[in-house]
Amino acid sequence: MTAEHDVSAGRFSLELPTEPEQLAVLRSELRPWLRAHGLDERTAQDVLVATGEAASNAIEHPRDPRNQVFRVEGQVADGQLVIRVSDSGRWRQPSLPSERGRGLPFMRKLVSDVEVVESDGGTAVVLRQALPARAASR
Repeated sequence: MTAEHDVSAGRFSLELPTEPEQLAVLRSELRPWLRAHGLDERTAQDVLVATGEAASNAIEHPRDPRNQVFRVEGQVADGQLVIRVSDSGRWRQPSLPSERGRGLPFMRKLVSDVEVVESDGGTAVVLRQALPARAASR
């Protein structure tokens, strides 16, 4: 695990192995950073759940990953928290219809904005959550 958190600079960085048990580590590291930026308990929980869903995708779905790790990076920009969950693979398309594949719509209900960015270096899910006015003006 590699972790760097600088609340005063609004930065969060965490690199974890692509193992499901690492989701608990992610939550315990991210929760205080979210709270330090003025999110109320419910909004912080929504961001944690959305980030966990994105991390679950990074653990479960990458095709041909170069590394067996995923990264979570956060920053404060333009009055919002921006959290980027990335892996070094490409997303696998489901081979059969199933009850799965509802992660993106679920994340979109929890945070202000969700964007999927695919590149040669891997796949990232970028989550954005508006900060409360008092926290955004810091």
